[in-house]
Amino acid sequence: MATAAPNQNLPLLYNAIEPLSATQHQNQKVRPVDRLPQVGQTHAIPVTVDEFALVQRHYPIVFSIGDNPVPLALMGLNEGVNVFLDDDGRPLDASLYIPAYIRRYPFLLARLRPDSDELSLCFDPTANAVGDFEEGEALFDGDQPSEATKSILQFCEQFEAAGQRTAAFMDELVKSDLLMDGEVAIQPEGFQQPFVYRGFRMVDEEKLRDLRGDELRKLSQNGIQDLYVAGDNIAVGRNTAKFLVDKMGGKGNLVVLRGIPTVIDEERIKGFQDGIKGSELKVLDMQYANWNSDEAFKLMQDYLSKYPKIDAVWANDDDMLVGALQAIKQSGRKEIKYALGGNGMKGIVKKVIDGDAVTPVETPYPPSMIKTAIYMTVANLVGQAPVRGAVKLDAPLITQKNAKEYYFPDSPF
Repeated sequence: MATAAPNQNLPLLYNAIEPLSATQHQNQKVRPVDRLPQVGQTHAIPVTVDEFALVQRHYPIVFSIGDNPVPLALMGLNEGVNVFLDDDGRPLDASLYIPAYIRRYPFLLARLRPDSDELSLCFDPTANAVGDFEEGEALFDGDQPSEATKSILQFCEQFEAAGQRTAAFMDELVKSDLLMDGEVAIQPEGFQQPFVYRGFRMVDEEKLRDLRGDELRKLSQNGIQDLYVAGDNIAVGRNTAKFLVDKMGGKGNLVVLRGIPTVIDEERIKGFQDGIKGSELKVLDMQYANWNSDEAFKLMQDYLSKYPKIDAVWANDDDMLVGALQAIKQSGRKEIKYALGGNGMKGIVKKVIDGDAVTPVETPYPPSMIKTAIYMTVANLVGQAPVRGAVKLDAPLITQKNAKEYYFPDSPF
């Protein structure tokens, strides 16, 4: 993907292609591209199977229509509109993952002659990234590539290899007839009719579930069972703890409600304890409430009767937080500054959106991880992409600023 003969069938974003040459560019430098307006006007960017786990955290992944579909990060629903990047191609959110296709620009590997399979390092001269600048890094050390150029070449080679895996993946996906026409209907408040968007393809999950026994056995033989996709439970605890340390000045009395004796609970507690380490926050008590709202209500009542001063409460699951909040409200206790949970329950995220003083932040534990697992399973089955090992999905702090991204009012949870 994204490999083309110079000045013929130019890839997306590229206005021209020029080979990098020690003869022509020996004394020139490379500097970062500070503006990329064509990206800000592009609503879908190609991605590779290697990026699926990262991309899906930030954008929907769809597939282009036509005889040779490619996976795309969907950045807007209308042509020319990118809702993630500004008009200069800069991310509106600093934590946003930028696909490798964009990060590679203005460089790429391209065939200089149609009768040759040899790839050469090229760049887009209109990007104003290569030239006789005072600032920047040298492209060549004498007649040899500089370390900067070697790094650029290595990145482009890695991208090209990922592109080849993606092409093989897509070929097999099409042969397996696992793609279907996509459609999404969005009905904004106040509109009588929904806006219907088409013109893309998506994985037919019903066909994926109905794969023949021999195809399912192939999944096992390929070792897909060694793939583990999960939320980052340690980050759930650690990020909550760091918020409390910061907002409480590193001092205060805490009570903690644990779930049940499992790895998930232990990891969250470890993250929390690591997060408060070195501060003067004191954990008065820490007991199990079995991830149950009713049991958390009773346990919180016990905490309230036992401890005359509690500054903050952490329930390591939102079901328990609901019970704890009910007990706090019933008690009339006013000294509790924060009562926090974790898991991204819509009711708790709504509190964050509304600016609740006691529950101003949340951490996610995304159910969408199953989607990541499905995509990576398909990638392994039909594309032989390297997807073994463990993939942990981040648990960033949900604040009032970003809470709408994590709020799904129609969700059952």
